[in-house]
Amino acid sequence: MTFAITIIKGVLIGVSFLIPGLSGGTMMLILNVFDDAVHALNELLHFRAYRLQYYLVMTCGIGLGILAFAGIIDYLLINFNALTMSFFLGVILSGLMEIDKQITNKVRSIKSIVPYFIGILLTVGVYFFPSLTIQVEANLSIQNWIQLIIIGVPISVALILPGLSTSYLLLVFGLYERTLRAISSLDFMFLLPLVIGILVGIVLFTTLIDSALRNYPNLIYKIIYGLVLGSIYGMVKELGVQSLPEGIIAILVGITGFVCVTRFKKTALKLEQP
Repeated sequence: MTFAITIIKGVLIGVSFLIPGLSGGTMMLILNVFDDAVHALNELLHFRAYRLQYYLVMTCGIGLGILAFAGIIDYLLINFNALTMSFFLGVILSGLMEIDKQITNKVRSIKSIVPYFIGILLTVGVYFFPSLTIQVEANLSIQNWIQLIIIGVPISVALILPGLSTSYLLLVFGLYERTLRAISSLDFMFLLPLVIGILVGIVLFTTLIDSALRNYPNLIYKIIYGLVLGSIYGMVKELGVQSLPEGIIAILVGITGFVCVTRFKKTALKLEQP
């Protein structure tokens, strides 16, 4: 049963990579594996094994979630955008409650509020970046390879940090739909340079993030709370609700998302306890 729960967690993290405004880091926080996963990755980069079997299973789940749901998420976003985004907005609200549990001295002075605003500004600021559409040829040129490797580096940060959406960064670079198609069709020639850039970014930033979480957990979690809170702006922006009845349905779907992930967390916690 623990194996199945771990796979499901991986699938949910994989799906979160595909939703504009939602990040894998946010889903890891919601599922109570963020700190531990960052530490495990940092240990692996230093050639030390930490819960290796557990995270290999979860990684398989992440890959399964991305491969199995890339086409489905693309279809849902095209045909049922408001409802899909509403569901995941509910998921994010559940995540905010989880982050809040990690913060001790929440709001005691103006100074204590600053980290929240830093996080919000970092996330919301991404949505005001001008579009940097990259023209990728059918047969990738050397220039395309270099561009995709460079793009992979900031995407790696979004993969790790909650609140920063991998999918939205791909939208900024004009590569979101192309990447979904490449995943669905297993276009490795397109995906390989992107993955190389992501791996480079992971090597560069994982140790820094792990160290910050261990030495300044309260500060980092306040910033993360702001990052996730700011990501709601981007998701609401994508809703596109056209009428009051559609808005009411969107709210109900959002509540469903909140309840589903909250119940799953409680069930998973019970099943994973020795």
